[in-house]
Amino acid sequence: MKLSVLLKDILDECLSFFLRPREYWQQIKIRNNKNTFSFKKFFLPVLVLSFIFIFGGHLLFHIKEGFVWQEALVKAFQKILFLLLLWFFSIIVARMVMKWFKIGVKMGIIRKVATYSSSPALLTALVTGLLPFLDLGGIAPWYGLYLAYTGFETFFIIPERKKFYFYFVLFMCVFTIIMIFSFSLKRIGLYILN
Repeated sequence: MKLSVLLKDILDECLSFFLRPREYWQQIKIRNNKNTFSFKKFFLPVLVLSFIFIFGGHLLFHIKEGFVWQEALVKAFQKILFLLLLWFFSIIVARMVMKWFKIGVKMGIIRKVATYSSSPALLTALVTGLLPFLDLGGIAPWYGLYLAYTGFETFFIIPERKKFYFYFVLFMCVFTIIMIFSFSLKRIGLYILN
């Protein structure tokens, strides 16, 4: 298969998912999808490409400061580790919050929702890694919360009286994880570089 055809298929799937997430989740629910955003087919390859792009982009756009390959390497590891930790702990938090609210836990579905809803953050890391001037302040990855919301709405039955509290607790826990990991990894990175 040609690379251009593969990239076109991925772009079509991304547009379909990002522009019509409810319909896309319904297709996944009735198994009419190609599993494009799966962990092995999408998440891991994009992580590897993001690492390369972040490393290369940092070297390319910060060359005036001298050859700082250690800094580029640390920044690339920070971003990739952040995305992996966020994915891993969002699965744990979603499972924990679902148990608190006594909602039926299906780990396969939770992993799928976490993997699919992390796709905006992964694609943003990929694009802004190579072209750091395109970073819009991290707005695009927050769309993943909406994708997670539509995924949970599609796959799980959440009672109306619990719905607001469930999403509030879930998203506040994820937000806390994001803040903790971003702060911790930046501090660790600064420590390593000094």
